Amino acid sequence: MVIPIGTLFFGSQITIETLNNTKVKEFIHSDGYQFDVVIFENFQHECFVSMSHKFGAHAIQLFPATPIAFSSQWYSQPFNPSYIPDPNSGYTDHMSLFERTINFLVTGLQFFLFPIFYMPKQNEIMLNYFNYTGSEFRPSLEEMTKNISLTLINTHFTVGTPRPLVPSFIEVAGMHLKPASKLPKVILQNKPNTPNT
Repeated sequence: MVIPIGTLFFGSQITIETLNNTKVKEFIHSDGYQFDVVIFENFQHECFVSMSHKFGAHAIQLFPATPIAFSSQWYSQPFNPSYIPDPNSGYTDHMSLFERTINFLVTGLQFFLFPIFYMPKQNEIMLNYFNYTGSEFRPSLEEMTKNISLTLINTHFTVGTPRPLVPSFIEVAGMHLKPASKLPKVILQNKPNTPNT
């Protein structure tokens, strides 16, 4: 029911672990590549949007879950806590007055704590790791985040909480699934006998 402390203070460690990979470092400082689109997973990886600036490409981000209120602000995604539950509150869209109040507090805490503890760390990581040629002309992290072209969310309204989405937010849960194939003939031929009634 509260904002995970790990996200605020230790979540960026995931980003650092990724960026310390030798191949990732080489790619960040490589030249000669051209891309039209850069796709990155944004699970505490806001600074990865820098790759779209490096390559002059559109940015598409993947959210592994419903975006929280703090990140929704950059895309004009509605996050009104009176009727839209924040994932950190653990509530559904059927909230009592008390639950709406808690949901409001959770949302408010994000706008108070994240700019102080979380985003400065992401910005620090961006400055330390994404120092490629031309990075001195890079916009701010917040500005680049606001210019992300498309957001794919690993959610679906049939199994989650319904909420309004801006056109650039598309639910894609299950996109990794393949169409079901027919049962083998061996199984179909060995159907159990239906008892006569």
